[in-house]
This record gives sequence, C-alpha cells and structure tokens, in this order.
Amino acid sequence: MFNTNPSDAPVVIEAEIANCNVRGIYTDTGAGADIMYEYCFEQLPERVKEKLKDTFVPLASFANDPLWSKGSIVLEVVLGKTPFKRTAHIDFLVVKANSQYNVILGRSAMMTFGAVTSMVHEMMKFPTPAGIATLYAERG
Repeated sequence: MFNTNPSDAPVVIEAEIANCNVRGIYTDTGAGADIMYEYCFEQLPERVKEKLKDTFVPLASFANDPLWSKGSIVLEVVLGKTPFKRTAHIDFLVVKANSQYNVILGRSAMMTFGAVTSMVHEMMKFPTPAGIATLYAERG
C-alpha cells in the first residue's frame, strides 16, 4: 500500500492502551516525552486512573509558555495484532492541553518498541516474536 503521492502528514496509529482501543496516536520521534492528553486519560476506567502519580513537570510549548503535566502514569501499550503484536509498559505524562491527538508516542516509547516510522510510506514497523509488524497510518 505505497503512497504514490507522499505528503508530510504525520504517522497516526491506533493501539490498545490499558485494555482500551485508542485512536489518534501521533508517533513523534522528535518528542522527548510520551504524552497522554487529559481528555483521553479521563476516558480510562477508574481503576486505571487511580494509578496517576503527582509529578508536575514543565514541558516546552510552541508559545514559549511552560505547560505543566497533571501527573504521570505507567500504562500497558499493545501495538499490532496477533501474532504480530508487542506489549510494553510506557510512562506517560498526562497533560491538559488542546490537541487533535489523544496520545503522543515519543522517542522513549519508539525506542522501547524498536519502532521505525516512515511518513513517505505512511506506516510504522517494529519487531515482534513472530516477525516484523507493520501498522499503517489512520486515514482521515
């Protein structure tokens, strides 16, 4: 499924986070943190939300105003589908901000999964015990 008219659109995928299907996950190899936006976090089950730890970390924003996290939480993330799937525990900063995405998977998560993204091919690849998995970017 090669795109003959490549764009600079980001690779946005779907994954299972804390046993919930989450769409709108922006894969950003330039991001120094793994982010979950508060409106996505609020959709998680109460038993999961109770694990949020108070960690107030300032994040740089485009407006040069610091954006503070509401806390951090380690959640199980599953990329791919059986048999080509992989599971890891990712430490997310929960942030209250407006975004068209629910989650940003940054460098740390990408390294944990051994993932490589290609905007030209609109996909992500990562190793699994069954072989290399391919996730295609969500379509509008």
